[in-house]
Amino acid sequence: MHQVNVTEVELTDSVLFHGWYEAVQEVWTGAWPGDPPWASEEVTQELFADREDDERILFVATAADGEVVGAAEVALPKKDNLHIAHVKASVRPAHRGSGFGRALLEVAEQCASDNSRTVHLSDTSGRTATLESREARFAVAAGFSLARREVRRELTLPLKRKRIE
Repeated sequence: MHQVNVTEVELTDSVLFHGWYEAVQEVWTGAWPGDPPWASEEVTQELFADREDDERILFVATAADGEVVGAAEVALPKKDNLHIAHVKASVRPAHRGSGFGRALLEVAEQCASDNSRTVHLSDTSGRTATLESREARFAVAAGFSLARREVRRELTLPLKRKRIE
């Protein structure tokens, strides 16, 4: 296990927020190859700054040399479901299996508990996500259990002429 440093990210800290965003996007790109990013860095920062419905608390994991190798997010609903926290941990593929994900998840869960959240929700996603995927095994090892499955179906356009007729 490597030395793991986990730091809370202030939205106004452009360097750490950039590291957080880049780590999340690298994981997203690996899970959903060919899809565009969820939102640009600037738009994501603006959305997270709007704390009317949810408060988002962000963390980064850095290696001993200061490289951002992972990111975590804790979303705390402010209007309803006040017992729930949505927690996510993302680790860049080159750094998985070294304790970064576990450290991020522990900090995110502690943050959720410190904010009186008794139910911690998370998810795994991607074109290759299964109950046996690395992400799912990590979640189960961390104490999470399967509560719901979602299905994403894609239709490639334009349709071939034979399918239309």
